[in-house]
Amino acid sequence: MKLYSRNVSPADQMVRLALLFKDIDHVMAESDAEALAGLHYQGGAHESPVLDTGDQQLTQAMAILEYLEDVHPEPALLPEQPLVRARVRSFAQLIFSDIQPYAHARVSGYMENRLQIPRDEQALWFCHWLETGLARLEFMLAHQAQTGTYCFGEQLTMADLILVPLVVTAGRLDIDMRSFPHISRIVENCMELELFEWLQS
Repeated sequence: MKLYSRNVSPADQMVRLALLFKDIDHVMAESDAEALAGLHYQGGAHESPVLDTGDQQLTQAMAILEYLEDVHPEPALLPEQPLVRARVRSFAQLIFSDIQPYAHARVSGYMENRLQIPRDEQALWFCHWLETGLARLEFMLAHQAQTGTYCFGEQLTMADLILVPLVVTAGRLDIDMRSFPHISRIVENCMELELFEWLQS
């Protein structure tokens, strides 16, 4: 497999973590605008991540993670119990749908070029929504029975692979994580694993 990734956005990092977690052979490829424009995939805008399976090119990080789980079920990113699987997906979808879109390059580009909003004000705007989203995730982790060493117990799931890159982004924006003790503890546990070492460089 070949992963077209900028390796700096949470979505790109999530997919790479999944490939590493499942020990799937892959190569990293350039994902600048020119490289992405040369791909023949269905998805509209030329954006990363894009996973080239050899037969098809897949877009959208969540769909790629689900595909990897289907074709490489072990080690699993989703628990066996249907209800807990649904909760993991709910947690992940909150990040993908309710937090990440605010940081999208197309959003910031529109704010800067069309609305003439300075970058420092854009950063304040995004930090507000990131902190709001982190508060919702913290509430979920604080009130669900499954929370353990990781988001949903003692084994890594899709939720952890999606949460860690988000918190790495929060760190770059100097967001005070002391308001989110469950998230901070889980991310610290993840960062002790070899799987996540490359995110700390």
